[in-house]
Amino acid sequence: MYPPDTKTEDGFERQMTANCFRHFLFASLLMELIPDTSDSRITWLSSSAHKTGKINLDDINLKK
Repeated sequence: MYPPDTKTEDGFERQMTANCFRHFLFASLLMELIPDTSDSRITWLSSSAHKTGKINLDDINLKK
């Protein structure tokens, strides 16, 4: 999927925000609840795109 190049209000590339940052934020918020729940865990599932996709951390907003 190649959506148009759009940015969030924070200036991040919108698809990266939707696919990665939101999940990370949600998991971070859940971490506060984990110590209170026995046998709890967070599992983050992804598509097989991780096998071919790459994240350029030096250009996270795809400006180059």
